[in-house]
Amino acid sequence: MPSQRRLIAAMLSIAVALPVASVAVAPGVSAATCSVTNTRSGATVTSLKTAIKTAKAGDTLKVKGTCKGPFSIGKNLKVTGSGTAPTLLGGTSGSVVTVAKGAKVTIAGLTIRGGKGAVCADWSDFICGGGVLNKGKLTLDKVIVRDNDIVPAGDRDSVFAAGIYNTYTGSLTIKGSTIRDNTAIAAGGWAQAAGIGNEGVMLITSSTISGNRTSGDSESDGAGIFNAGNLTETNHDAVGSLTITNSTVSGNRVETTTSANLRGGGIFSESSAQTLVLEYVTVTQNDADEGGGVHSVGPLHLVGALIAGNKGPSGPDCIAGDVLSASDTLLGVNGGCGITVGGDTGNQAGGIGDLLAPELGPLAKNGGPTQTHALLTGSPAIDAAGDAPCYTFKDQRGVTRPKGTACDIGAFEKG
Repeated sequence: MPSQRRLIAAMLSIAVALPVASVAVAPGVSAATCSVTNTRSGATVTSLKTAIKTAKAGDTLKVKGTCKGPFSIGKNLKVTGSGTAPTLLGGTSGSVVTVAKGAKVTIAGLTIRGGKGAVCADWSDFICGGGVLNKGKLTLDKVIVRDNDIVPAGDRDSVFAAGIYNTYTGSLTIKGSTIRDNTAIAAGGWAQAAGIGNEGVMLITSSTISGNRTSGDSESDGAGIFNAGNLTETNHDAVGSLTITNSTVSGNRVETTTSANLRGGGIFSESSAQTLVLEYVTVTQNDADEGGGVHSVGPLHLVGALIAGNKGPSGPDCIAGDVLSASDTLLGVNGGCGITVGGDTGNQAGGIGDLLAPELGPLAKNGGPTQTHALLTGSPAIDAAGDAPCYTFKDQRGVTRPKGTACDIGAFEKG
């Protein structure tokens, strides 16, 4: 991060995979040719860049095949996938898709992959935003953002947000989507937010963030999600408003070859002012030194959250500066968050040497557009989130809650 961010971070330290959305291509065989149809005009072209340029505000562009970027969208558009394995593919550098400030854009039913990141305008030493760089109002609906890999370039020694970068002017809604297997690697620098980096306003629902990895020698944080807020950058203040509901954060890890801080394998929120909101999420199998599942510098609000089975020597499941409220929540190890257990809270928690096992199945296709961890028979999360009506009426897959005698904790409702 910029010098101000590093200073504040230092002060604070003191005080499997979803089925691939693109078809495997044999050596020597080209991916399907790009074809884009404007549903208003009926015109079909073989270049998404051309289709964007000639489209009018409010148009819908239907994409078939693989279209090679990078792509910049500066007007109100909807870009949807059609046919088999529609894909937006990155070029030799830059973000695959950049949405300009003021533009209202929906991207649906597409895979976005192969992004390399772009120079951060506001940060003197970072490469940012491999797959998506959003400055406007963006919705990702049933989108897969995968295999975007960013590394330092030129005199930029650090990296941020390999999969998705939502900037301080951005408003981003992610629903029914998967952000997986993105990497942010910086030997000698900072590596943060392999899956998602958020500075603006973000809502994530019915989505899975999995298998993302950061590796930085100076700092390595937030492999799945990095939420930045309340920090002054060169030209702006980060907002860092993040709400996650009915979603799964699984198998993300932060790494380093040095003794750098490793924080928030699943989710790292550095905002000391904004409340990180987690509602009916499953956070499991993530790995970091501090807060393997969740590490929140500021306040944390938990409802029906299942945070268990994560790894790390300090607060393996959860570390928070302050738990604003927690209800119907299951923590495998309570130490770092210290939620109140029992009584009317509905909370359950284990401790070091006395883990509360969540009894989850592997990350798998259990219905719906995204992968989930099923609750196994005997899981303490079953029927443990109160009677109907449930806080969320459907689970991550779209299954109506409850299926048993009461509501289940986490993103999966066992039938």
